[in-house]
Amino acid sequence: MTFANLPSHLEEAITKILQQQESQEWLHHAQSLHERYFEGKNDKERFLHDFDDVLAYLGMRVPATYAQILGALTAIEELVPSWKPKSLLDIGSGPGTAGWASMAVWPDLSEIVALDQDRDLISLGKQIITNAAIHTDITWKNHDLREGISYDDQQYDLVIIANVLNELSPASREKIIGQAYNKCKGVLVIIESGTPQGSQIIESAAQNLSKVGLLLAPYLANSFVQDKDYYLHFPQRFIRPEFQRRVRQQMRDDSAKASDWEEAKYSYVAISKIPAEKEAWGRCVGPVQTQKGFLEVPVLTKDAVAKIKVMKRNKEDYSIAKRLRWGDLLEKNIGA
Repeated sequence: MTFANLPSHLEEAITKILQQQESQEWLHHAQSLHERYFEGKNDKERFLHDFDDVLAYLGMRVPATYAQILGALTAIEELVPSWKPKSLLDIGSGPGTAGWASMAVWPDLSEIVALDQDRDLISLGKQIITNAAIHTDITWKNHDLREGISYDDQQYDLVIIANVLNELSPASREKIIGQAYNKCKGVLVIIESGTPQGSQIIESAAQNLSKVGLLLAPYLANSFVQDKDYYLHFPQRFIRPEFQRRVRQQMRDDSAKASDWEEAKYSYVAISKIPAEKEAWGRCVGPVQTQKGFLEVPVLTKDAVAKIKVMKRNKEDYSIAKRLRWGDLLEKNIGA
């Protein structure tokens, strides 16, 4: 599995901001912030209560969020390799994480509009861009997403909503998703954490949007597949920056060293107004299991989620299955 590490110039920019803080109180806010995110909330509450929470978010969650978004965007780029988006609308941008990941996948991206309701996150985002010497045209807008985003008629090649919908009520989610789709002229990408709750949010969005747009990924052949016994999610590993290891060490109950790497799980859906350029029979949606005489591969096809048996005697298919990684595309049926 490849690693999706925060680029060094961004890691250094964030490190500089955190080192400049006179107080280290933000380190102690990490645990409570972590618990609030995993417990969830309704749309009348806020995850971030003060500036120390914002710093804790920067130090603890940004590297994983970057990895999640980069994982999803890389899967999209694989399906439409000739597509080169020039403009991005980042809805609920935080410090601009989706913009960084988008620029890594599509270096020709030249215009970014970043919307967020937290002024401190926007301020830090501007500092990071300055410290990292990123010269892409970025317009920051302080905006409460519960009010909707239909304030103009501008459309964007790429629209991203990453780890935002879980903070909104179902009614607000539906409103934002519909408006985001209308603002998109290329691909709309929605990303949530790879939990049953996050997957359920993504699944609902995919089912609704499949009626008006093309399901590009992770679904195949524009076919929405639902399995009550399985929730679609994907892993993305990354090396923890030093500042995140410091936060994780602070959160530990013992003195054991925090891991140097992490695996961020995420669920996503890409709704497209442009056709896929690459066709596939299936997508691996879990770890390949080695059994006696065969491999068991969990595969999403256009029809179902199924566990495919690949017999060892079928040497070519067995070799393909053995190299498969969670999230990989399969061009042909290896279980036939």
